[in-house]
Amino acid sequence: MKRKQHLVKKRFFTDLLIWYGLVGFVFIFIVEILRSKLDEKIFQEQVTSSMETFAITLKPDLESANIWAVRKSIGLALNAKIANYFSIIEKDTNEEILFMPFLPSDMRKVLENMLTVDILVNAESINQRWLIKGFIEKDASFGKTFFNRMFLFIFFAIMLILFAVLTLLLGNRYTSEYENIGKLISQINLENRLDASHLKLKTIEGNLILEKIKELNLALSIATEEKKNLAAHKALGSLATQVAHDIRSPLAALNVIEKDLACLPEEVRVILRGSINRIRDIANGLLEKNRELKSNTTAQICAANTINTPTTEPVTVQLLSSLIDPLITEKRLQFRSRIGIEIDGNLDSSSYGLFANIQATEFKRVLSNLVNNSVEALDDKGKVNINLSKKLKLIEILVQDNGKGIPKDIIAKLGSRGETHGKSGGSGLGLYHAKQSLESWDGTLSITSTEGKGTAITITLPQAKPPEWFVSELKLTPNSNIVILDDDSSIHQIWDGRFESVNIKEKNIMVFHFSTPNQLKEWVASNKDKITNTIFLTDYELLGFKETGLNLIQELEIGSQSILVTSRFEEKQIMDSCQKLKVRLIPKGLAGFVPIQVQASEIPDCILIDDDALVHLTWKSSAKAAGKQFVAFTKASDFFGQAAKFSKNTPIYVDVNLGNGISGEDVAKKICEHGFKNIFLATGYEPERYTHLSFLNGVVAKDPPW
Repeated sequence: MKRKQHLVKKRFFTDLLIWYGLVGFVFIFIVEILRSKLDEKIFQEQVTSSMETFAITLKPDLESANIWAVRKSIGLALNAKIANYFSIIEKDTNEEILFMPFLPSDMRKVLENMLTVDILVNAESINQRWLIKGFIEKDASFGKTFFNRMFLFIFFAIMLILFAVLTLLLGNRYTSEYENIGKLISQINLENRLDASHLKLKTIEGNLILEKIKELNLALSIATEEKKNLAAHKALGSLATQVAHDIRSPLAALNVIEKDLACLPEEVRVILRGSINRIRDIANGLLEKNRELKSNTTAQICAANTINTPTTEPVTVQLLSSLIDPLITEKRLQFRSRIGIEIDGNLDSSSYGLFANIQATEFKRVLSNLVNNSVEALDDKGKVNINLSKKLKLIEILVQDNGKGIPKDIIAKLGSRGETHGKSGGSGLGLYHAKQSLESWDGTLSITSTEGKGTAITITLPQAKPPEWFVSELKLTPNSNIVILDDDSSIHQIWDGRFESVNIKEKNIMVFHFSTPNQLKEWVASNKDKITNTIFLTDYELLGFKETGLNLIQELEIGSQSILVTSRFEEKQIMDSCQKLKVRLIPKGLAGFVPIQVQASEIPDCILIDDDALVHLTWKSSAKAAGKQFVAFTKASDFFGQAAKFSKNTPIYVDVNLGNGISGEDVAKKICEHGFKNIFLATGYEPERYTHLSFLNGVVAKDPPW
C-alpha cells in the first residue's frame, strides 16, 4: 500500500513539473519572439538614421566629384561599422562608380544575409543623382549578444526552479489529503463503516469528499440494518405471495359457483358465502402484507439516499374491482370485533372490466370514509354492501347500509364543508372531501336515505377506455384452438365451465389442457401450423418450475396469441414484460367473469387472394351488382390469419403471382392443407400448365365468377 502511495505521489510531482516546465518554456519562447521583433525594429531605425546622416555628409564630395574624399569618408564609415561595404551608383546610367567592400569574402553570399539600405542623393548643381547602397550585417552591430543569451538562460533556469518549488508545495498539500482519504477508504470494516471523526482536512475539495463520506456512512448504516431483516422479509414475502396465489385459484372457482347456490337452504348459503369472503380476505391480506414489506423497504432505501418523491398522486386509468375488493377485506378486518356487522361486496360479471381515470390512493381513502360512515350508522347488528356496476356509459358504486337513516332536512346539507350528522365530534370534512375529489375526476356523489331503513351513497364516474393489456372480451373464432397452461386444476375447471356455457363444440373449437412447461412446448412444436389460429391462456407462476408463463411465451414466440391469467397483474415488472411481448392480461380472480363471445362463421360466396388493387375493385363492383358476399386479401398471410372463420367449402380464387416472389401455386397448396376444398387459380395463362396440381378445382381467368 505504501509503495502504491509513493508511486502516486511521485507521478503527481512528475506531472506537475512537466506541465509547469511546458508553460515556462512557452512563456520564454513568446518573450524571445517579442524581444527579437523589438531588436529588429530598433536595428532598422538606427541603420536608416545612420545612413541618412552619412549621405548628407557625403553629398558635397559627390557634387564636387571628389572621389578621394568620398573614398576616405566611406573608409571611415566602414571602420565605424555603419555598413560592411558600400556601393555608389549613378542613378541615371545605373553605373556603379564606387565599390568599397569591407569583407574579402564572396560578396554575393554575404549579400544574402545582409540588410540593404538605399539612400538617394541628388546633386542639384550638376543635375546628377547617386544611389548610395549600404549592406549591413545584423550581428555586426545589433545582433544577439552573449549577454542576451546568458540572460535568457538564467531567466529560464529561475522559472524552472520556481515551478519546481510550486509543484512541491502544492503536491504536498493535496497528496497528503488524498493519502488520508485513501487510508480511510482502505479501513472499511466488516460493518461497512468509515470512521472519519479523526480526519481534519484543509482543502475545499477534501472537505467535500469528507461530507460525502458522512452521507455514505448514514446510507450504509441503514443498509446494514435492512440487511439483517432482508432474508426474513424476503422469505415472508415469498410465502405470502405463494399462499395468496394458491388460494386465488380455488377462490375463483368458488366465485363462479356462488351465484348458483339458490337451491341450498338460506343458512347454508350464508355460511358458504361467509367462508368464501373469509378466504378472499386471507388472500388479500397476505398480498397486502407483502406490498407493505416491499413498500417499507423501498421507502427506507429512498430515505437513505435522500430521494424525495412527489406527494401529488397522478390521475391514472385504474381497474376499480382491483381497488374495491382489497378495501372490503380491510374493512372486515377493521370491524371484526363488531360481530353483528356484516360488510359485503357485489363484484361479479356486471363489474368486470370497469376502468376509471382516478387517483388510486385518494379513491380508496374516499371509499374507506364512506364505509366507515355506514358502519357507524349501524347498531350492534347491520349490514353494509358495496356494489360496483355499469349504468350506460357511467360507472356506479353504491355504498348501502340498513342503519338509522338520515332526516331529509339534513341530507340536503351533507357534502358541504363543516356539515356532519350522527357522529360525535364529526367535522363534516369526510363527505366534503369525497365530493371534491369525485368532482375533480368528473364524477358525482349523491345521498338518499330513509329514516329507520338505511342510507345509500351513490358514486358515479365516467367509464375510461380499458388499457391495451386488458382483455375486455374473450373473442373465439370457429375452427380454432384454446390452449390452457396452469398448475391448478380448479382453473382448468373454471375455463371448461365457461367454454361449455357458450357451446364451443358446436363451433369446432378445441381445448387443450396442460400443467407443465414441457407439455406446452411439445404441443407447439408438433402443431406449428395451428399457432396462428390458437389462443393461449397461460398462468404466470408454475409451481416446481423456474420458468414463468412469460418466459415460455417469449421462448415460443406466441406473444400476439397469448393471454396471461395471473393475480399478479398489478406488478410493474410483469406489466412491462407483457407490453414488450404484446401479451394481454386477465386478472385471475376475474377469470370466471370475463365475457366470452364466439364469432359467427362467415360464409362469403367467394374469397379472392390477389395483390392487384384494380382486380379487387373490379370484383367488388361485380359482387355488389350481383348481390354476392365477397372477401378479398392482398397478402396470403392475411388470409391465413383469418382462415378459421371461413367455411371449408368457400370457393377461393388465388392469383398465380402474388408479388415478392410468392407463388400462387404454393399458396393454393397450403390452403388445401388447411382443409379448404374449392380452390381455383385465377390467371391469364393456359390451364394446361397446371394440370399437375391435383388439389385444384380449376384454372380460370381473372374475371369475377358471377
